[in-house]
Amino acid sequence: MSVERNDCDISKLFMWGREFTFVGNDEKEVKVFIRLIGDAELNRARVYALRCSSDLRHKLKDTNSDERLAFIPDNDSVEKPILVEAITAMSIREFAQEAVKEVDIPYPTEPESDAPLEKHEKYQELVDAYPKKRETKLEAVITKKTDKKRKELQELDKDALFNLYEGYIISELCENEMLRKFREFCTYCGIFRDERYTEKLFSSLAEFQNLPVAIKEKFLSSYRELEIEQDSLKK
Repeated sequence: MSVERNDCDISKLFMWGREFTFVGNDEKEVKVFIRLIGDAELNRARVYALRCSSDLRHKLKDTNSDERLAFIPDNDSVEKPILVEAITAMSIREFAQEAVKEVDIPYPTEPESDAPLEKHEKYQELVDAYPKKRETKLEAVITKKTDKKRKELQELDKDALFNLYEGYIISELCENEMLRKFREFCTYCGIFRDERYTEKLFSSLAEFQNLPVAIKEKFLSSYRELEIEQDSLKK
């Protein structure tokens, strides 16, 4: 996280659409137009993604489903030390989120515009050092939480560990599925044939999803470039 204000490109606030060119199956370049979607379509994307995530969760909990066989190993095939380390590793993101809330490092106070030059220099030094200072404190908190978690897990029996592991795996897979489907739906809704954004390029979501992976990823990447990260938006 940077607190440097001068590195924020405000032009992104006005760049809600762009032209995009991709190479089709016939090796010819195809020009299309991509724009950020509105609230109504965002809500549709969210509902669709939640349904997909819920469907996957049910399948992963079904002991006879192909999805469970593909993603969740059998209890007997995993040793206890591996379960401990796997659960610890999957807990790190949760610890990072907690650390962000717990670690409070005040932003450097900007001097008045007519303050001596030396004060402005000192302020810039503090701004430049802020990300590393914050990162160091966050790492210390996360490491402490991780060590504590590992010790707690080592006290559990293997069945309890496997149940925890299964829960973490299912949660992570479903979260990834939800995010992937959400982005696909947003991108599908935001692609048009014309620069006035009136004629959609794809007749259905399935048509977009069945694109060759390389082409679909380019569309997804192009849409993401229009989005503004939360930290940048705050600036």
